Parts: sequence; structure tokens; C-alpha cells
Amino acid sequence: MDTRLRLTLVSALTLLVLAACQLALQVPDVSSAESSEGRITTEQEFRTKVVGKKNISKSGYSTIHKDGSITGNFRDKELTGTWTWEGEYFCRTVQLGDRDPHEDCQVIIVSGDEVSFIRKRGEGKTATFQMEESK
Repeated sequence: MDTRLRLTLVSALTLLVLAACQLALQVPDVSSAESSEGRITTEQEFRTKVVGKKNISKSGYSTIHKDGSITGNFRDKELTGTWTWEGEYFCRTVQLGDRDPHEDCQVIIVSGDEVSFIRKRGEGKTATFQMEESK
């Protein structure tokens, strides 16, 4: 390959990579708790939109009850726990099967019949569930 063609290809590839990086920087992070529409920020809103509904995923389900308890089942293991509302966060302590209890405060985002829980006060992983009316 001659030098001129090689330089042209390297330049074109460099521009393509730079353009892709610029585009990636401009796309809003939809998982970001700060920019998400539908974020629940009050206990009353949380109780109205989420509490009492069954939250379902491929691996199981949970229900957040109005009495402050959480029940469910994931991968054939019983889920139990409690919850409180602190500031703008859903805070819960849950135990799955024989595992040690796990505490976390989470950002809640509701979109239609889906609810997303973003761990570590909006800085961690997101889990999204389909909400159904409990029977």
C-alpha cells in the first residue's frame, strides 16, 4: 500500500473514532438519576405509584407493602425485608434465602408500568421491573 493511501486511511479512521467519541459524550445517560423523568422524590408519590404492586422480572418478583415490609421470591429463594423512605430515597434492608441482609438506599423511577431501582443513591446498578396490581 502506498504511503499516501495509508495516511488517508489512518486520518479517516482517526476522524471516525473522534466523531464516535464526541457523539457518545453528547448522548444523555438515561440511567442517570439526575436527568431521568419519572423520578419519585416523595414517600407519598412512592406509596401511590409503587407500594402494593408486584414487581416482576425474569428471575422473580417482589412486593413492597404499605406496612413497611417487603416480600418476594427470586430464583426459588424467599425474599424478605423492610423499607423506609429517607429524603428522596427508598431505603430497604432485604434478605434473600440464606444470604446476609443487604441494606441500600435507592433512586426510584417510574415509567408507565415499569419501575427502576437505582442502587447506591442513584450511583449504582439499575434493576427494572414490570409492575402489576397485586392480587
